[in-house]
Formats: sequence, structure tokens, C-alpha cells
Amino acid sequence: MKKIIIIWIVLTAIATANILDEKVRNLMQESNYQSHKKLTKILFRNKEQFYKNEKLNLPKIINTLKENGLLKLNHSIPKKMELGFKVSKNPIKTIKIVEDIFKSMGYYYIFTKKASLTKDGIFVWTINIQTKNMPDPSELIKRLYNQNIKVVDISRYGKNSMSYELETSYSRITAMQVVPSNKIVNLKKPFKEYFLSISPDSYEINIKSNNQDRWYPYIVYFDINLQVLKVIRKKTKIKKLATTIPTATRYIKIGDNFNLKNIKTGLTVMIK
Repeated sequence: MKKIIIIWIVLTAIATANILDEKVRNLMQESNYQSHKKLTKILFRNKEQFYKNEKLNLPKIINTLKENGLLKLNHSIPKKMELGFKVSKNPIKTIKIVEDIFKSMGYYYIFTKKASLTKDGIFVWTINIQTKNMPDPSELIKRLYNQNIKVVDISRYGKNSMSYELETSYSRITAMQVVPSNKIVNLKKPFKEYFLSISPDSYEINIKSNNQDRWYPYIVYFDINLQVLKVIRKKTKIKKLATTIPTATRYIKIGDNFNLKNIKTGLTVMIK
């Protein structure tokens, strides 16, 4: 029995080491790994330090590579970078969150290359961005974590391509304005469409534009998973609008049907 336990411990240690080595090798890419193999062995010799709850501690692995100049993310000229995201739940909400994160990191032009659903129900979203720098995975992990999204795994496919596997069951959108019920809220000059979070029992919204503006309403109602429930578009200018909020609405996007300059002094809203 003791021999069996010892063999099991040894095999487990070998498997653990192999998993870590393979991940480091993948993130570094083969030529870079071979050039710095001795340094890599030294940095990751204490294998257990790079595990957390029996899983790879991706932030620690990536930060160790970055701090020692072993994670090559930059180019001298802009290149087309490809990033993939694998999501099992809340795909639409995840797209919204990831797009907002990229914009906050300075990546404003994001192009969807492919969006598909596997036989196992996994949503795969692949995007391209033109940049000198591959988005920093440690920064992306941190910002996703702030939205209750966990990065389960990261894989690299060449110098310009990375794939992220995400756990999004408890994701939340923080880049929004919470609007309490039965209170008048003044929305300031918009630089992008307003995105509001409301109470689940809300039933009516009242919106008023300022006298000097010319508002052509554009309103979208979403449920908790960012599925569109209803869209309102008006081709005539309106000063006041009172409309019923669809059941299950949790988010409301408000803008102008033609140009945000039409509401340059903002809007006033009240949720009932």
C-alpha cells in the first residue's frame, strides 16, 4: 500500500510539473522558450508556488514571465492581432463587457472575425485588432475579474494570437449608471449612449430633453443577460416621453436616433 501511495505521489508531481511546463512553453512560444530554457527552469523550479486550489495560477505565471522579459507581446509596427474567447454562459453580456474593457485599455477598433456555437453549447467569439502590442493578458485578467469573470485558461497560437476560456456565470456590467426608482436623475452630456441599470420591478420610464436640444428617441431594453426585449426609435423630435418598461428589463440604453449632438446638454429620467 505504501508503495502505491508513493508511486501515486510521484506520478502526480510529474503530471503537475508537466502541465506547468507546457503552459509556460505555450505562452512564451517555442523559439523564445528554447532561447531562455535555463532561466525558465530556475524561475519555475518551485512548481507548487504556481498553483492555486490545484489549478494553474495564471496571473502569477504571466507576471513572472513579464517581470523577467520572457513574455513577448510587442512589435515595432502595427500588426493584426487575433483574440478568441470561449464562453459557456451569457455570451451577449460577455461581448459587451469585453468590448468595454478593450476600449478602457485603449483598443477602440475591434473587428469580429467569427462568432459561432459549438456542439457542446460553447460560444466562441474571435476578434481582430490592429496594434503594435498584444493586449496584456495580466491586465485583461484583472479587468475581467472586476466584472466577476474568471479566466479559466489562456492559450497562445503564434506570436499574434491568444485564446481565453472564460467562466461568466456571475458576470456583471460595472460600466453603467444605476438609476434608483422614483427619483429624478439628470444625465450629463453624453459622449456615448447612456447605459442604465434599473430595479427588476420597474414598470415605467419618464424621459425629458432640455429645451435647447432636439431629441429623437432611441431606447433599447435588455434583460439580465443583455437579450434585447424591445427597441424604440423615433424619427420626430420629442421633449417628453413616458413609456412602459417591458417585464424582465434590467438595463436600458438611451441615445439619439440620429446623433448624440442632438442631446448635448443631457437628459432627465425618472424610473417608476
